[in-house]
Amino acid sequence: MKKVTKVCICIGAICIFCIFIFGIYHLHFYDNEEKVEIHTSTEEDTTFVLPIKNHKLKYQYTYTDFSTDMDIDIIAKEIEKNNLADNMELLEKEIKITQNNHVITIKKQKSSSFLWKKRYEYNMEAEFLNLTFSQDSTISIPFPTEYLMVEGAYENIMDISCDMEALKKFYQHFTNVEMNEEYILMKMDSGQVIKITLEGEKIKFEEEKSMK
Repeated sequence: MKKVTKVCICIGAICIFCIFIFGIYHLHFYDNEEKVEIHTSTEEDTTFVLPIKNHKLKYQYTYTDFSTDMDIDIIAKEIEKNNLADNMELLEKEIKITQNNHVITIKKQKSSSFLWKKRYEYNMEAEFLNLTFSQDSTISIPFPTEYLMVEGAYENIMDISCDMEALKKFYQHFTNVEMNEEYILMKMDSGQVIKITLEGEKIKFEEEKSMK
């Protein structure tokens, strides 16, 4: 009987110790990354770096999922403090950042609590699409893909659910773009110029020789 009691006490002590270690880890050591970093396209070696403590959940080059104890308004203040955006728009569950003619979004996915500590999960990704033109070269073009009526299989002519004003709002803080009522011209770092036009509910991407 005494032997059984000792075994039960040992097992209980081990369980308490494991719970203690688990709690310490999640409260003090879970955020094991000092920054969140993604590439802003698949074509250029440019990155966006958010210097906050976090725990990486998933990473796929141009987007990542992470968790942190910072709510979205605190992250927005960190972006402002570190001058990470040419322009920033803070919504209820989303931050939209324009930096160096790229757009990065940070979206809150969910929140949870562990003991007294609250955690938030986010997705951060670069907004762009890859298209191939006559030279058989792929170009990464900053673009709000949520307006396109396709997923992933992007083409030079596609169905779209927004108007030209929505696209102009997306590009309004870009320094390499010219816009009028009929089209948007974008000069890429490679020197290529992309012309974007809307025809009814279709969007068309063309490669131009030069900015007009």
